[in-house]
Amino acid sequence: MAESIEEFGVTRDQVRDHQNYLLIPEKHFSWISESERQLSWIKRKLTREMADERIYSPALSERELLIATIDCAESPPRGKTSFLASLKRAWDEQRQLDQQWDWIKERNEREACLHVWEWLSKHLSNQVFPNPRPESHQHLLITLDSFTWKHEATREFITDSKRLGNTLAAWFRELFSGVYDDAYALKRLGIGMVHVRIGLPVRYPLAMLDVIAQHGEKVAAIKGPEAVAAFRKILALDVATFNQSYESKQLSHLAELTGSERLARRLLAGM
Repeated sequence: MAESIEEFGVTRDQVRDHQNYLLIPEKHFSWISESERQLSWIKRKLTREMADERIYSPALSERELLIATIDCAESPPRGKTSFLASLKRAWDEQRQLDQQWDWIKERNEREACLHVWEWLSKHLSNQVFPNPRPESHQHLLITLDSFTWKHEATREFITDSKRLGNTLAAWFRELFSGVYDDAYALKRLGIGMVHVRIGLPVRYPLAMLDVIAQHGEKVAAIKGPEAVAAFRKILALDVATFNQSYESKQLSHLAELTGSERLARRLLAGM
């Protein structure tokens, strides 16, 4: 570094002046580690001015290069400290979201990543999937950071895979419980209303229904054709209940726009 400074003819006074104008205390960077995922996440959050800085030195670590990039940006120290404080708050929130993926570390990471990748590839066709696919917890998180999520509720729904798996398991057991009363129907309707409230596109619950149908029919087939037929009937009830939740929301919005619930119903029915 000293040789570079000398080569470019930079004087000590110039270094001192820029130090006072550009550099901020190390304490503002103390929360930044050498974690590959964190450094990748921060780089995506840099302002354009900072991102345009081109700094490279084989003597510096990735963390040191990132700090140098921020230091050298032509922004006053107060602006940089404010930016870093906001960035730290955002990172703390991101770490909370990342906990949804901790289950991957509890098993074979490579197999778990493959399972997640196959599901995402099937249901997120609008995304650009890198090759090769990530095979570790950290690399999966880095890849997901690069995705463009059109709806935060959708991201929350599909990334909370462990909770989703538990929900599907409970749903599967209830389908074979033999109790399909008013309470059962109301519970299904309530789940559908939650999906509507958070704005979850209907294709995601329907995708889960497809998974349930495939495995449910295999289980029911053990008891014969009559059991399969019975399973299909109760699953059809679940589908109708979920659809009712979304249709009720559509009806409410359309009635508000037209000023007439009767007209809204006719429009939804295609009449």
